[in-house]
Amino acid sequence: MIKKEPVYKPVYVDVNADFTTDGYVRPRSIQWRNGKVYYIQRMIDWLPGRESISGCFCDRYTVQIQGEVRYLYLQRTEEHFLGKFGRWYVKVPEAQANTSWPPPDPAP
Repeated sequence: MIKKEPVYKPVYVDVNADFTTDGYVRPRSIQWRNGKVYYIQRMIDWLPGRESISGCFCDRYTVQIQGEVRYLYLQRTEEHFLGKFGRWYVKVPEAQANTSWPPPDPAP
């Protein structure tokens, strides 16, 4: 029997991040839909322009939250929106999009 791959959708989240003096963005915490804040214990990796949604390139951050490795994406805004930097999201299986944290990540 063929196993059907789950369909993932972006769930946009509020993120508290630092902008360093050398120009990097470091996410510090995520606020989930229910208002609960999850602190990022460690930033493991950053890959620029790794994913694409609706033609926009996204940076993928690999972070550790509650002892588990997760992906966090920064969808950069188009250049003509000068006052808006971008939006943060996590990928969640469509069937679990309305559940609480932590959503399962797609396999790397």
